[in-house]
Amino acid sequence: MIIRSKYDVGDKCWFMNANRPKCMAVRAVEIITTMGQESEVKYTFNITSDCELKLKENELFETKEDLLKTL
Repeated sequence: MIIRSKYDVGDKCWFMNANRPKCMAVRAVEIITTMGQESEVKYTFNITSDCELKLKENELFETKEDLLKTL
């Protein structure tokens, strides 16, 4: 089985955090596959030194403009 993610570690993505657009680099990519071979990809971002945020692909955007279009 080949699983591809939209973003890689180090890629910068835009997302909403605390009601504000934010751009950060992906720290980790987590892929969960079930027996039915459905996959879920989650991306981890370090918000602060002791707080991380995990988001799904549909919550991430390549540009700020793409993010703002969804609001």
